[in-house]
Parts: sequence; C-alpha cells; structure tokens
Amino acid sequence: MDDRLIKESIKEFGISYDIKTILEDIQHEEPVFLQEEYWVPERYNETKIVFLPIDPHWQYVYWDIKDSLYEKIKSYTLQFRVVCCGEEKLSINILQQYGNYYFNFHAPFKDVYCILGYTKDDEFIEIARSNIFKLPSDEIFEGEEIFVTREKLKEKEMKEELKRKLYSAKVSLEKTKIIKEFPGSSDMLNR
Repeated sequence: MDDRLIKESIKEFGISYDIKTILEDIQHEEPVFLQEEYWVPERYNETKIVFLPIDPHWQYVYWDIKDSLYEKIKSYTLQFRVVCCGEEKLSINILQQYGNYYFNFHAPFKDVYCILGYTKDDEFIEIARSNIFKLPSDEIFEGEEIFVTREKLKEKEMKEELKRKLYSAKVSLEKTKIIKEFPGSSDMLNR
C-alpha cells in the first residue's frame, strides 16, 4: 500500500512518524475467538405443552408441569390428547412431570393442537393447551408458484372490494329504473 499521500498530509502539521499499514498489523495478530457458554435448564417449572409438526406424518410434543401442581395431580393418570379440527383423535398416557414425545399422526392441511391434562374419576381435566398448527402437505406441488407481495395483495383486495361496490351500485340503479318504469314492481324486486 502506498502511504506517501498520508505522509505528505501530516507534514503540514509538523508531525512525523513511521506509518504501518493496518493490514500488516492484522496479518501478524492471532485471531481471537470468544466462546460464551450459556446454561440452558432442563426445565423451566412452568405448566405448558408445545406441539411442533416435523413432517406430514410425524409430530413432536414437549411438556412441563409446575412442581406445585404436579404434587397435587401425580397420583392421577397424566396424558396429552391430540385434537384435529375440534375432535379428539389420540390420547397418550405420560409417566413423567416433564418430557417429550414423537408420535405418528397424519392430517395434511388440518388444524391440530395438543391438550395436557389428567384423568380424575373418568373425567379429563385440562391443565394446558398447546399452540395450533396447520399440518404440512404430503403432496408435491406441481403447479406454477406465484409470489405476491403484501402491497400487491392489498391492492388486489381493494380492487375486488371496489368491484363489489360498483356491482352493488349497478344493481341498485337498475332496481330504481325498474321501479320508476313500473311503479308496483318494488315488492317483487325485494323478495
């Protein structure tokens, strides 16, 4: 690197020193790697259940039951239930206060969630509900992909709304013309 211009410009200020290029300094330095470790707890002592689809056939769920609640319900049968489109589809007994489970469930494009609870006197009591997922498709899409920005989508929706309003105004105008031409026809048009 040519540093003559820098030397000439600092001469004006009466400063003179040896200029080393930064690149040379960097080339001789050892790289410094900072390694920060974060401790992730095994559990958070919260009552919750989380549902995650893996693929169209396999699903994953993990749960945790708060210690204070678990002490009250540990003598009952713990389970989580899989709900698809508002109907219970699977019931799986669990033996632990916290854990995870993989299960096979196939329902492409359907809304699915899990409920964590326990059975007491043949009645299921819910203690937590998971998030809802629309399960992925198991088919390969062979059509043309069309990507639309939000702005274009809003523009399209506005055009559709304008078309509906214009059509409604047109129908209203036609009814008005008919009523003027045939005064007794208004009852027939409003049926």
